[in-house]
Amino acid sequence: MRKECRMILAAAVALICALLIGCTGGDKTPSESESETETAVVTQPVSESESESESEPASETESETETETETEAETTDYFEANRIELVTPDTSKVPDMAVIGEGYDIYCIPDNGNGGYHYGASYLYNDDGSVDAYFACNGIMTEWDWIAYRHSDDNGKTWTREKIVMSPTPGSMDHFSCCDPDVVYFNGYYYLTYTSTMNPGGTCNNIFVARSETPDGPFEKWNGSGWGGANPQPLFYYDGSYQSWGMGEACMIELNGTLYLYYTCSPGSAEYTMLATADAADENWPLTLQQRGAVYQKRTETRNFDSLNVKYVEDLGKFIALTTGERMGDRSWLAVLESNDGLSFELVDIVRENTYGGLHSSGLSSRRNGHIRLDTDADRLRVLYAYGMVGWGKWNTRVQPITLGLSDGNDMDAERAKSCVIGELAKTPVTPVKETLPTLFKTGKNYYEMAVTGSALELEFQAYDAFSRGMTVASREVTFSDYDESVIRVNKTRLIPVGVGETRVTVTYKGLAHCFWLRVVETKADVGREGDLVSFELAMPEQITLYKGESELHRPQIRARLTFADGQQDELNTRAGQDAMTITLTEGDGIITIDELGVITACEVGTATVTVTYGEYTRSFTVTVTDDPADGTYRPAV
Repeated sequence: MRKECRMILAAAVALICALLIGCTGGDKTPSESESETETAVVTQPVSESESESESEPASETESETETETETEAETTDYFEANRIELVTPDTSKVPDMAVIGEGYDIYCIPDNGNGGYHYGASYLYNDDGSVDAYFACNGIMTEWDWIAYRHSDDNGKTWTREKIVMSPTPGSMDHFSCCDPDVVYFNGYYYLTYTSTMNPGGTCNNIFVARSETPDGPFEKWNGSGWGGANPQPLFYYDGSYQSWGMGEACMIELNGTLYLYYTCSPGSAEYTMLATADAADENWPLTLQQRGAVYQKRTETRNFDSLNVKYVEDLGKFIALTTGERMGDRSWLAVLESNDGLSFELVDIVRENTYGGLHSSGLSSRRNGHIRLDTDADRLRVLYAYGMVGWGKWNTRVQPITLGLSDGNDMDAERAKSCVIGELAKTPVTPVKETLPTLFKTGKNYYEMAVTGSALELEFQAYDAFSRGMTVASREVTFSDYDESVIRVNKTRLIPVGVGETRVTVTYKGLAHCFWLRVVETKADVGREGDLVSFELAMPEQITLYKGESELHRPQIRARLTFADGQQDELNTRAGQDAMTITLTEGDGIITIDELGVITACEVGTATVTVTYGEYTRSFTVTVTDDPADGTYRPAV
């Protein structure tokens, strides 16, 4: 969901979100080797582990048994146990989807005159009939969105209370938001991607990821080289103008050892769904991500499409994607796209009958790895979306059963002409504060520093209920664990320094666990002070390659990243109100141009050098302009 609109919502609705209560009761793909073409290899995915093993793929029963009994020590066998035999897709037929039931609202706005939402659902069903679901929901103040979690043991008939499993890390790259969740499980971890930004305008977004051994956390965020720490880093850094929306709305599929990562990229003049792939067997798989180009371009005829939520249907050998057309309007509809190779998607079906008006941010249920098996999953197929037309940010979330099959072709115009369900939104009564339970618990900061020679640290805690209302934390119910006893010891809620070092600390309150990081230094003089700049680095790499013919789509902006002594980070660019950086084109005049915002445009083939100065800091980088389309970031769909 676009951040500009969420900011308007945050000011208008007092940031209150309703309790998630149902109101009706109750695998190495794009290449076998880097020298082969992407199209040929994605159609026949083969992982390194497959090519090195002569054993047959495990049966479905063996796969499910090993998954259920899997421990961290056994995860090396995960990919062999879950390998599937690929089906050749029937290119003469296309997916055919229908909504077959009224379903129910898993979330209703509160009956207090304010707004609320839970959108962008990720809905994972397990072989034992249980379900894990994730939603973007209201945050507080400058934290525009959090990510909520609920669990069902009976295929979605009843649900546990809501729990917030992801929130921003203040003063970091995901400072303002955690939204657009998508979750996939493989090799012992649940991986959660989300969209966020450091830009107070809600633009210039990036894609982030975190992982946990359990579906409800605690999640460790990717830090650029590993997992955890106080400074989360994006999977991809959006280097275009901060005036553009950027990158986000990711979804993931693990297929035979390859991770498919689809995401939205909106550099300004166009909007694409992009694909990147990674080696899922690598614990630090973000380091193996490779761009595969654009798989779909949103155009005028797609009628205001949402992001694509992509799944892999094992029985059909097809990738299918769900999105919405004419989103949020009284003529909204579900759109189904297909791909036979994962590289290029086409609109093939429209579903409007039985849907609710004003729908948007739709998603499909799936297995934990992003797969669907039609032969066994028919009674678990669901579509989820936010809907309602009573005002911005006032949306219920609907869950409805669907059928999915193949047809020779679908009459999309006829389906679009059908009527949707228009009705008054159901609402949830607001529970008195004294009767609610906390859904989010965390410390005041995510990173602390103290000195061995200094005094103890008395922590402050924050807790909120499902309506984003602050709650009083009973300190006697707070417990600490998972910390290095050679660095600190704990006395009630006081942390006492013992020795120099750094440690992660887990703190738990009423079943809600939160992790923060603490560094102990030698003396008080060594403790970082707020506002002291310790690092100035350019946000782009030292070498940039641009395709000349892509200058209207990819024009990187010169930005810098500031790190302060207290662990806080910020971005610096040439926007009004910031201290100016001096940008000089020292070599290659005519190769590129740089405007007053620091945006680079490729002009002629060649190499240019740019020098950036900020106070005592000087950094340089080179830009190579080529006429080879293979060097382009936003390549057309294959």
